[in-house]
Amino acid sequence: FIEKRYLPWLKEERPNSYPSELSFWKNHILPLLGSRPIGELNPLDAERLKKAIKDKGLSPRMIEKGLQLLRKALNKAKKWKVLPESYENPVKFVD
Repeated sequence: FIEKRYLPWLKEERPNSYPSELSFWKNHILPLLGSRPIGELNPLDAERLKKAIKDKGLSPRMIEKGLQLLRKALNKAKKWKVLPESYENPVKFVD
């Protein structure tokens, strides 16, 4: 979903932020979570993403950016009916 639908949509709808967001996806999110179906992502996966970004020495702002990007993509998947209405975004459970 992310590479086939969300990122192409992002490129078209948000061309100014696309390059930086694409870079973040490719360097931080997809290597960790990319092989998992989005409907199987859970709060532990979101916590792992947070830890992985932190372990790379990135700032708290970059950690928040990573979680925000994942949250937005999952929300879009739900809006587009790729995920069921009952799906709870796992990012909302991250402290």
